Amino acid sequence: SKTVENQYLQYVGALMRQDILSGHRAVHPLLIRSGWTKEVVNEWSDKADLELASLENKMSLRIRLAWGRRRAEPGKPAPPLPELPPASDPEDTPGRRNFPYFFVYDTQEESKKQAAIRNQDKPKEVPFHPASARTVKKE
Repeated sequence: SKTVENQYLQYVGALMRQDILSGHRAVHPLLIRSGWTKEVVNEWSDKADLELASLENKMSLRIRLAWGRRRAEPGKPAPPLPELPPASDPEDTPGRRNFPYFFVYDTQEESKKQAAIRNQDKPKEVPFHPASARTVKKE
């Protein structure tokens, strides 16, 4: 039922939010080593915490992945995948339905075309990085 699916998605979303809330601070040492000050990094993290906790904005996380299967032997195709047992009631089986934000692209061209569409309204400017100042020649 829709209720079961909604509960499942809300639970998964809560777990993902917890992971992001605790995980983004793991990159602090990397950002500091690359030139950002501790104060700036902490400010960003504090703002990220507030944004993630507020739930005002719709959040998404883009994950790229690819997988393959080992061939049966050189020059031969991979063995067939096992059949999934049919669900008695697909409506009551979370995870087996197509969700509106799950996309599968079959070609690199299709993926690049959709990325261009997704990115057309995003800001093009990146924040000033402290390491950039090191490369500018001082007179």
